[in-house]
Amino acid sequence: MTTVGREVFLDTNIVVAHLRRKRDVAEQLKEHNCYISRIVYGELYAGAIKSIRPDTQLEKLSLFLEMIEVVETDTVSGRIYGEIWAMLASAGTMIPSNDIWIAATAMAYKLPLVTEDLHLHRVSGLEILEW
Repeated sequence: MTTVGREVFLDTNIVVAHLRRKRDVAEQLKEHNCYISRIVYGELYAGAIKSIRPDTQLEKLSLFLEMIEVVETDTVSGRIYGEIWAMLASAGTMIPSNDIWIAATAMAYKLPLVTEDLHLHRVSGLEILEW
């Protein structure tokens, strides 16, 4: 999906809100170039598999994936992950490991993260957007 809008990185909760139609994220998706990490993909896939209607949820996920790009974690995101983890551990303010990976990957790609997770504000240097 190519648009003229801003490039953004989506957290799992934003995608889930869109797939459940609990929030009108569809317009924002149309206006931005959206990316997710393999970590977010894994969380979405797991959620679809464990749902009451896995076939329906997997179909919705498949259609959503046609609108965005899934990016890889790499050595840069791994280094940033380590830095974030160490900083949070030193401060005694740890967050879930997957969320550290998501933040690190967004930072590695130099993209703002669209999320509802307030604990991600603990990650120094992470630009967060709220839709």
